[in-house]
Amino acid sequence: MKIICSILLFFISSVAFSSELPDSVRQKAVVHFDWKRTGVSFAAGMALRLSIDAILKNNIHEMRPDRSGNNSFPSRHSTWAFGIGTKISYRLGEVSPWWVIASHAGASGVGMQRVMAARHYAGDVMAGAGIGSVTSVLSYKIADWIFGSEHKYSGWRECDNAVFRSLEVATSASFPFKRCVNGCELATALRTTMRFRMPVSERLYVTASGMLSSAPLRVAEAPLKPLNAAAALAGVECHIPFTSCRALAAGIGVEAGANCYLDHKYVEVKRWAPIVAARVQMSVMLTSRLAVGGMLGYDFTSLGIDGAREWLSSVSVGFFSRANF
Repeated sequence: MKIICSILLFFISSVAFSSELPDSVRQKAVVHFDWKRTGVSFAAGMALRLSIDAILKNNIHEMRPDRSGNNSFPSRHSTWAFGIGTKISYRLGEVSPWWVIASHAGASGVGMQRVMAARHYAGDVMAGAGIGSVTSVLSYKIADWIFGSEHKYSGWRECDNAVFRSLEVATSASFPFKRCVNGCELATALRTTMRFRMPVSERLYVTASGMLSSAPLRVAEAPLKPLNAAAALAGVECHIPFTSCRALAAGIGVEAGANCYLDHKYVEVKRWAPIVAARVQMSVMLTSRLAVGGMLGYDFTSLGIDGAREWLSSVSVGFFSRANF
């Protein structure tokens, strides 16, 4: 439920963000720096994040994976990383979509590090991402309420969500259907995916993806330690535009590849495993070169622990940023 709420928060911030972001092609983007507006939005964002973080951490007592405290939810690092990333995207996304991609990748990397360090669960990071994004957008709305709207043009509804060569960064949480593997308990995994899409027709892409994942693994009475993996996949994706709204489109993709598990502290993990993944996603164009959206996926792979191999399937939910070029 925490992760679903985080995805909803991300979409709320995306809709609010899109209502302010001008089309970088229809009008030349010029970033105007206003000290008063920047100061108000910075102070409002900081106050909102500190307040929400304090309320949740003081009332939701979730033990950290490394058992160092009971204030795991939400991830404060992720809240600030995605908050700063959203501010960068808001200010510079109109100049180039690559600012948004870089901001998303950096913030997602911070969240991944927190799970790999056994400081947080995937749900903590996803919640932090939602809180950080929404509070940043709200801080700009507060500044707009005080000083007036900064952007007068809203052209996202006129942008065609057509087939383009693109690069995509996705952050998602993966829920395994089977959590017990050879006596070890596998928790929800956090994933960061970088996906390149090359069009081959008006409705079809070929895709190549790189994915990092980290999931806390409980071994007997030992403290939770993350099981980390890296995967390389390739496949195809079908693009389905919406005739009722040019900016919206759906996508259905299938990929296959290899999953490489990294060494674990307490158990011997078989390094290589095949992986097959399918996904359904919905995207909205914010400018002619930038899209954001949500995804629902399913994947099938294997995991070998201490000589025993089992086949695992999982469902994932997440959000992404995409730059067309």
